[in-house]
Amino acid sequence: AVGQLSSAVDTGHLIATLWSTQESIFLAQYSLSSAGKHTVTVSTASTGGFFSFLWAGVCGENYNNVPGAPSVLLGSVPRAKPDDLNYEILQYNMRFLDMARKFQQQGMNVTTVDTFHVYDTSDLSDDVHPNRAGHTKLAAAFQAAF
Repeated sequence: AVGQLSSAVDTGHLIATLWSTQESIFLAQYSLSSAGKHTVTVSTASTGGFFSFLWAGVCGENYNNVPGAPSVLLGSVPRAKPDDLNYEILQYNMRFLDMARKFQQQGMNVTTVDTFHVYDTSDLSDDVHPNRAGHTKLAAAFQAAF
C-alpha cells in the first residue's frame, strides 16, 4: 500500500449539503514511483450513504518543454447556487490549485482550468448541475486550455 486516506486521522474540509447534512472533502497526493499500470483500491468502512471520488494520475517525468508530451487538464469545481456552498468550493479549489502548482514545479505538464468562473447560476439546471448553456461554457473553457 502506498497510502491511506482516513477520515478518522486526516482532516477534510466540511461542507454543508443541500440535504442539511455535513460531508467531508479530502484532497491527497500519493507517489506511485514508477510508470505503467497501477492498481488503485478505494474502500469505505461506513455502510449506507453516498461515497464518490475523483482521481487523476500524473506522470513524474519532466514534460514541460517536450512537444507532444502527455499532458493533464485539471478542472476546478464549478460554482453552485447556494452561496455558502460556493465558499466551500472556493476553499477546495484553492487547495486543488496549490497541488496543481506543485505538479507543475516538479516538471509535469499540468494545465488548470478555472471552471468556477465560467458560468453564473443562470447556467444551472438545479442547484449544482449545469444546463446545456453551462455545459457549452465548460467545454469552451477546456477547449481554450488545449
